[in-house]
Amino acid sequence: MLLSETGADSNIGSNPPTGSNTGWFYNTGVTTPETYFTLDLEFNIADNSKIQSVEFDQFQYLQAPHGGVSQNQGQNTRVFFGTQCVKGQDWQVWDQLSGHWRGTGMPCSYVVSPTAFNHLTIVAHRVPGDTSCSGPLLSPLTGTFTGPRLYYDSITLNGTVVVSNPNVSTCSGPTTFTEQTGLHIQLDSTSACGSTCTISEYIDKGTFVASNMGPWWPAIQQLLLDN
Repeated sequence: MLLSETGADSNIGSNPPTGSNTGWFYNTGVTTPETYFTLDLEFNIADNSKIQSVEFDQFQYLQAPHGGVSQNQGQNTRVFFGTQCVKGQDWQVWDQLSGHWRGTGMPCSYVVSPTAFNHLTIVAHRVPGDTSCSGPLLSPLTGTFTGPRLYYDSITLNGTVVVSNPNVSTCSGPTTFTEQTGLHIQLDSTSACGSTCTISEYIDKGTFVASNMGPWWPAIQQLLLDN
């Protein structure tokens, strides 16, 4: 599958526009009990000179009190495992409570090639009954905090675990939204892209699994995917 973006969005940059992003999502349906999530796919980027970041997300929107959200004071909850690789920087995970990306300290790197694909696997989970929106977050990007956590068990690229066990906070969702679970892939262009350049990415052999199998499941799942 080819994902491609041409031009820039003046709503997110200067006028004339200097950069943009486009996302593609897929809803797999309502899955409220599931707490373990795995996104496994291959991606190809032939030229990243105008790409700022590549983003691969998993999400689960829960209405109270489904999915163990009863401890969230009866609020809806947005579970969002956001993951992005920022060129020249590092792998980052999304912290819903602060509304910021948190750096993992692991350099962003992937194969850029006209033909070669990168194999990416992201395994994550939430803790049932621990999805309320609370804090405090001491530092928006790198600090510690108390409260609920979303766990990234591993981010594996081309057979190497590049990130292991970072955790972030979730947050309450809008009062009105539809329960859904799924994935989201996004491309961000650099400021050098301007309003006419095209950035693109091929996606192949993708799978998304939501499960409530327990804490041992990510390791077994990773083993199955690797073979």
